Amino acid sequence: MSITAIQPDNEAAVSLVAENISEGRFLSNDDGDNILIGQELSELLNIGIGDRITLVGKRKDESMRQRSMTVVGIFDLGLDMAN
Repeated sequence: MSITAIQPDNEAAVSLVAENISEGRFLSNDDGDNILIGQELSELLNIGIGDRITLVGKRKDESMRQRSMTVVGIFDLGLDMAN
């Protein structure tokens, strides 16, 4: 899985994801702990709008970090590998 941080207000006008929201909405600059996920991931994990997911990863110093986020939008680009 790939995670990409964006500046929503700058991205909305040029983003294919913003144009292809199938459920919910695109992000806004006020969405600190909110996330968009692809349709395929949504179906695979049985996650919908309003559900919370926990992301786990490593920092640059190799220590672990986790963060819970709320799904506010689901997108579908029509490409299984990009969802």
